[in-house]
Amino acid sequence: PVPDAETVMENVGPPFEVMIANLAQNDDPRVVAELRKVVVRWETAVIRRQATLYEGIGPMLRELKGRGAGLYICSNGNVEYLEELCKKFAFDELFDDIWRTRPGVGKPEALRILRDRNGLKDFAMIGDLNFDIEAGKAAGATTIGVTYGFSDPESVRGADRVCRTVAELRECLTALMA
Repeated sequence: PVPDAETVMENVGPPFEVMIANLAQNDDPRVVAELRKVVVRWETAVIRRQATLYEGIGPMLRELKGRGAGLYICSNGNVEYLEELCKKFAFDELFDDIWRTRPGVGKPEALRILRDRNGLKDFAMIGDLNFDIEAGKAAGATTIGVTYGFSDPESVRGADRVCRTVAELRECLTALMA
């Protein structure tokens, strides 16, 4: 059965295969593998046609990069999803390192790997879900929860800071860099 929008949103954040198994209510590896192909095909087509950045994100990222900030992505999103976004928005040129999901590596461990291989001491984890905030805390990051888009304050409870708009995020990151 096709899950409703609320159920889909409740399953955003975990690793891709976990999300598929949850939504399909079936964790048979063969079923998950077949559904994965369908989801990837649909998702990449939608990204090509419709994906946009939140207003102000592109200029903010370029400004931070120009001021010497290191920029990194740590995502549980599937490899194809991240590759399609990187192509569409030239993220490979903008970000210093991009973590693409690997089986058996959770987000806290992935963030620690990014931290260690890039020699990061003081860094921030920005996210819109508790998965992100928990991973940031586990890796020793300052955590910034963002509630623009589909997230809400409950989704980022426990964050060191919460930003409701891209402008607030820009101000927060500028202050942290100072």
